[in-house]
Amino acid sequence: MKNLALKIVCVLAALLIWIRVAATTIVETDVDLPLRVVGLADDLTVAGSALPEYSRVKLRTSKLRLIGHHYFGRSLGAVMIDLAGAKPGPTVMHELKESDVRSEAEVVNLLPPVRLPLRLDWQDTRRVPVRVSFRGRLPQDRLLLEPIQIKPDSLDITGPRQFVAGIDSLLTEPVDLPSLQKTMARELPLVPVPAPVRVGAGTVHVTIAVAAIGERLLANIPVIPLVESHLGEAAVSPPVCDVLVRGPADSVAVLSPARLTVTVPVANRRPGVHQLRGQVQHPAWVVSAQIEPASFTVLVGETAAGGVPR
Repeated sequence: MKNLALKIVCVLAALLIWIRVAATTIVETDVDLPLRVVGLADDLTVAGSALPEYSRVKLRTSKLRLIGHHYFGRSLGAVMIDLAGAKPGPTVMHELKESDVRSEAEVVNLLPPVRLPLRLDWQDTRRVPVRVSFRGRLPQDRLLLEPIQIKPDSLDITGPRQFVAGIDSLLTEPVDLPSLQKTMARELPLVPVPAPVRVGAGTVHVTIAVAAIGERLLANIPVIPLVESHLGEAAVSPPVCDVLVRGPADSVAVLSPARLTVTVPVANRRPGVHQLRGQVQHPAWVVSAQIEPASFTVLVGETAAGGVPR
């Protein structure tokens, strides 16, 4: 036990001696000090100037301080670029001086590079829309049910005016359309914008409503002539038609014929017999509606009993 205590005392004594020697031993060495911009107005930025993160400086200091800097986070200082009162303008070469070094150690000299490209610009924030990018096409038996939903559909971008002005929208990572068999709802990462522009978020929530295509023939839909009052009455032949409807399979399967209206517009036609094409009104989700027959015989003018023109 006595030997252990003696050993501890010896170690502590040696450590104290080493610390004293290190504190009094002066060394001259190269140190990387952080480069900091100070005094810059809030609406200005130096982003995009390609300034280094550190500046190399030759310092004269105690060995103990140097060890603290390297291993214990005890910084020896920083190199300051004071831009108080500076105005936006083109890129200039800013030359560092020894007086820019803030350190308790003695500054011997600055090491290259001491001339740094510096550009001051207005810092802008602008809101731009988000767009989904695609790869390929939807399978032929699939369709898009509704417009693609993006939340949020726009984001703020912030950075030097020269960079922000050139960005009109943000893109998501591509969606592989051939692989979509049903509705997709997930977070999509955004394609990174060029530095030094910053984006308010890294992802957006995208919903792409996809469904299988269905087809169905609805028979004996009444055909209605739309005739102007001054022309009198009109008769249509044939009075009914078939409509081939294409759309989401689940909706097409339960579509009621009553939700379809087939009309034949009769405008600026003289009394007599005309061959006119029909039109069909249908729910918005219907992709296409094909009338059979496509055209109808329309008798325009006053009619006697039985529907025969006078």
